[in-house]
Amino acid sequence: MSLFRAREWFRTNIGEGSEEFAHGCCVVDNVDNSLDGAAKIITGSLNGYLRLHWPRDQNEDTDAVQYMVASLGMPILQLEMGRFVPRNSRELALAVLHPRKLAVYYVQRSESDDKISFSLDLLYTHALGDAIGEHFTAYNMCKGPFGGHGDGGDGICVQSMDGKLMVFEDSIHVLSRRFTSCLLPGPIAYVPKTDSFVTATSSGEVECFKYKALAEAGDSQVVATNHNLDKQSAQALLGERTDVQEVEDATPSSKVLRAEWSLRVGETICEIRVGRVSEGRGSTSIDLVVLGERTLFVVNETTGAIRSQLRLNASPSTLCLYVRMHSLISGPTHPSVALADLPQDGHNLILANFEEQILVYAGGRQEPVPLEGGEATLQASNRVGLGALVWSAHLEQIGGCVVTIAVASFGDSSGLIVVLDETGVLRLCYLGTDPPTSAVVTPSTGELDYAAVDQEHRQILRLIREHGDKYGDKQSENAAGEGGSLQHLDCPVVLKVNVPECCDDTSAWSHELLNEASEVSEAAEVALAKDVKDNYVSVQIEVCIENMSQIDLKQVNVVIQFPKFVVVKESSFSIALLERALDIRDNDHNMFMIPVRVFVNIEVLPESLAGVATATYFTPEGEPRCINTSFELPLSLACCLIPPSPQHKSLSTFKLTLATNHGPLQLKSLFKDLVDSFIVRDMETSQDSESHRSVTGSGGNSVMVFRYIGIKGSSNDVTILVSKTAGRYRVQSASLPALWLTTHYLTKRLNGHASSKVIVTYVDDPPLKDFIQVVDSHLQARHTLMEAFSKLNDSAHQLRVIQKRLLAKFKDRNPSPLGQLGPLMEVAHQMVITNAQVVERAQFDLKQCANSLSLVTSLINLLISLRFNLSEQEAKVLEACLSPQIDVDQSAHSDPLGAGWEEITDAGLTHLLRTALSSKSANSAANSSVMDSTALIIPRESTKLQRHLTILCDRLQKGGSLISKPSASSFSEHKSSSEHKSSS
Repeated sequence: MSLFRAREWFRTNIGEGSEEFAHGCCVVDNVDNSLDGAAKIITGSLNGYLRLHWPRDQNEDTDAVQYMVASLGMPILQLEMGRFVPRNSRELALAVLHPRKLAVYYVQRSESDDKISFSLDLLYTHALGDAIGEHFTAYNMCKGPFGGHGDGGDGICVQSMDGKLMVFEDSIHVLSRRFTSCLLPGPIAYVPKTDSFVTATSSGEVECFKYKALAEAGDSQVVATNHNLDKQSAQALLGERTDVQEVEDATPSSKVLRAEWSLRVGETICEIRVGRVSEGRGSTSIDLVVLGERTLFVVNETTGAIRSQLRLNASPSTLCLYVRMHSLISGPTHPSVALADLPQDGHNLILANFEEQILVYAGGRQEPVPLEGGEATLQASNRVGLGALVWSAHLEQIGGCVVTIAVASFGDSSGLIVVLDETGVLRLCYLGTDPPTSAVVTPSTGELDYAAVDQEHRQILRLIREHGDKYGDKQSENAAGEGGSLQHLDCPVVLKVNVPECCDDTSAWSHELLNEASEVSEAAEVALAKDVKDNYVSVQIEVCIENMSQIDLKQVNVVIQFPKFVVVKESSFSIALLERALDIRDNDHNMFMIPVRVFVNIEVLPESLAGVATATYFTPEGEPRCINTSFELPLSLACCLIPPSPQHKSLSTFKLTLATNHGPLQLKSLFKDLVDSFIVRDMETSQDSESHRSVTGSGGNSVMVFRYIGIKGSSNDVTILVSKTAGRYRVQSASLPALWLTTHYLTKRLNGHASSKVIVTYVDDPPLKDFIQVVDSHLQARHTLMEAFSKLNDSAHQLRVIQKRLLAKFKDRNPSPLGQLGPLMEVAHQMVITNAQVVERAQFDLKQCANSLSLVTSLINLLISLRFNLSEQEAKVLEACLSPQIDVDQSAHSDPLGAGWEEITDAGLTHLLRTALSSKSANSAANSSVMDSTALIIPRESTKLQRHLTILCDRLQKGGSLISKPSASSFSEHKSSSEHKSSS
């Protein structure tokens, strides 16, 4: 909360929030022409209700200050107070603007039995548009002594939605004119000094029209746009009784309405006020205060030159000018005032914005400049205008934007700020501050008690260890256990994921499921995989979360991380309340089920089937907790079986041979889930067909062909051939990345065979040459994306330069010709679009290359582990240095100059060769393990990475280990340090 805020002196809610109020629907003035000049507040809503409020005491009841409520039956667009009474230039009357009607009322005050009441007396009305026989919908109005009104009264000028003006003096319609350049109406104000109207256009220009020019222009614009009018209508337009020939002769001779001056400000104009915010320019000088969307301008009323301007930090809603010296009523709410009404001392300015703030600006000052002769005078060429910001206050509990703001005196309080928002909350405020709620305490400057700090630190560490022993060590055991009361108490939340063995049967999908698939495809902007029957391939998993404690858990969040080749509609869920178990001993727990349907993305090959589900929650003590569990999607979601064909053998470029210590196993038993899925999918086909027997018959035990879901063509098909005598398995395909998933699950299922312990080995050398080719493709894709980004940056910079030049010309008062900037801007814009399309294609290619590199890297890690018989710990070290994890989104969308996979992998291999696989002694290897601190730079080629990878394989072949073993000296040093700590 801001320290400075507007304190409320009075507040009421007009219409109880059911009515709306627009700009200009509130006036603060001596509406009843009382002798004491006391200010009253009149408001009019778009619902057609006119109200009068007169608060005189801060503690007065809100209902008691409302003295009048009148229903006019039509929306009230604007209110004005002026000298509208016929043949009376002293008393004020109220002008009410409706969409199709203008009404002028006299507010009558009566007193009886110490009760005050107000009433409306209708003076006259004007039906808008009837005089010319055209449709006329009012937008706003202004008032003033147009053309030097003879009896000293004010006229009223009404502007329509299409820029047409109707001028009235008392009960007489004087003239009707149209702004030919008006597309949308803007604010309008009358300048008494120059006897002119100032308005704003939708193109960001402020224009000034002399009243004399409006009177002399005639209705040529109106006649030119109404060729179908009859004789009487034409005579009414010209105000003369002539025949048709005279009308036709008068039309071309009428003067065209032209602006006296025009100022382009380059933004939408919100309001225009007439006042005196500049000091020292004489008693006859005035200023035009123009409020834009982002800037506040002070404009010369004669030439239209900008005297000063102020950049605003927030979007403004309205403003008002108020007299600097004390007055009963300061800052009238209507934008046009008479020259005699302007204060000699000048105005200050109050601005309200959409950030619920009131900003008070002081009027500008002009310092005297000595001229010849030693006399101090003022030069008219000096810049004057708004002064500094003198106060800023916060408005609390604003229901909408502020539509009216004014300054007036009520009761014994002067200088109160009248604020009305669009929801009808009327308040009288004064500027104040909130005192500090507590005394400021000076912090102690004494020395710290380091012994007490150390003791507190030890106590906190002990609590953390006890807490970890209680919750952390038993959490994994509870997740893997069968259940029990003790496990329920230690781990109050159990999370598990139920995954079916095969994909769902989508042949009988409902319209809801089809709509869900379409929504997922549109949200992820990818195409979903379909089977041979043109049905979406999907599987529905169920995430189950159980609360086994005796307390309710609130705000339990579940996040599911899926493999990259699948897409889902939603992966994060929030459970507001997870109820407690009813009876722990009977295992009657409250289980919350979250069904999630998983679809397949056809743009990438599957890298893994593993996923992780994580649940986070808070204990009643407010401590955060987290539990996660891993799951594996069915293999049938990634690939399916197809009948083998001769082309699978001829097109197999890449071949891997895996050897085992066991006899040949049947492929149908190893991949029983895929065989069952094939049988269900091929149920309509005759089971006696040759293609069916090649998969489900005896031939399926020796040859099996895998095809990835959604991938068309046979280039990514993978074939497994089994030796008839020895336990050897050949995996072959025309695509090296496609070999990874099939080889991985073949190795995994051979190792997990229940009959006996099967050891899988790889006897050949790893295909490093083919791996480097994939690395080169990924590196080339990165360089291509960098070049595309560079060209896009250059073209965007060129477009910005052209735009700046065009803006400079538009802001110039007398702009020079554009020349060829227009066509040049079109060419630059088209170049930006073209380069952006090139960047999108490069990003897509990089994603494809990154996917292939990730698959081949996983395959190389597996083959190196099988070839050199690496342990599980060594395999993890190898995967950490030669990582298959490639952030595809970050590589394609972030800064392409950042560290990429090639630089990070080469640094990891270098570190591995300098430490665990170093040919030097242990001490020298430890000294050389310090990494180089230079920044990682994208290489031009992968020669260095290839050399380091080859050295890695050579040292592993010579018996090297990826786990560094500590030397004897380091072990003795560690032992002595441990003994020293225990003795201390």
